[in-house]
Amino acid sequence: MVEFIPTRCNVSYATRFSRLDLDCLPTRVNLVRRGVHVESSICPICSSCEEDVHHTLFCCDLARLILRRICRWWDLDIQDWCSFQEWLSWFQSIRLPFMVKFLLEGSLL
Repeated sequence: MVEFIPTRCNVSYATRFSRLDLDCLPTRVNLVRRGVHVESSICPICSSCEEDVHHTLFCCDLARLILRRICRWWDLDIQDWCSFQEWLSWFQSIRLPFMVKFLLEGSLL
């Protein structure tokens, strides 16, 4: 049973953005690069290619499905982003009130 739910997350969005941009997330490819033993660097969800940041967030079938559903939920045009920079550019260009955009940002990240 959860007795305490923090009102704020300790990791700010700016920190997440910089970690994504610098390819520092612990994907299988990055773990192998750091010398961590993993059975395979192939994505365990779709088994189609190596699990790097780009694949995990934008190319994996599950990631694409989730992003499409979030866009449909928020009544946004469905996009096929090929990189974090494309996603960030799109996100900065959409016109929404600040709080709505903040909530959408939390849904997407």
